[in-house]
Amino acid sequence: MLFVLPGFFVILGLSSAYALFQQTDWLTSLFFGLKAAVLAIVIEAVIRVGRRALKTQFALIVAALAFAALFFFDLPFPLVVLAAGIAGYIATRLQPATSEKLLPRRRNRRWPTGRPSSTAAFRTSPQAGAGRSGFSLHG
Repeated sequence: MLFVLPGFFVILGLSSAYALFQQTDWLTSLFFGLKAAVLAIVIEAVIRVGRRALKTQFALIVAALAFAALFFFDLPFPLVVLAAGIAGYIATRLQPATSEKLLPRRRNRRWPTGRPSSTAAFRTSPQAGAGRSGFSLHG
């Protein structure tokens, strides 16, 4: 609830200002600036997701074809998703030896304990040197 309330009040204030002062230049300029800021945030998010998700040439081609199908040809979204899924299935079945190149597996970038190196874990077992509470900090 605390996550939603600030955004709710900002939208409520902006919509109230627009309803009261929609013919003023300063409000039009404010909304134009907000539009630019939102566009920059969306572009940055698309770039981040693209870097993480599109790691192979096959994935890049499927993404480009899906974009073209949606944007230029105005095909229905479920049809594009179904076609991309079928393309991935066929690609992995036709080239099973190279499917790791098409769909690489995630490498475990964690320490052998399964914890990232920058975090510490609390252990509840009583150990020598652990304080009165029985907790000790191990990193």
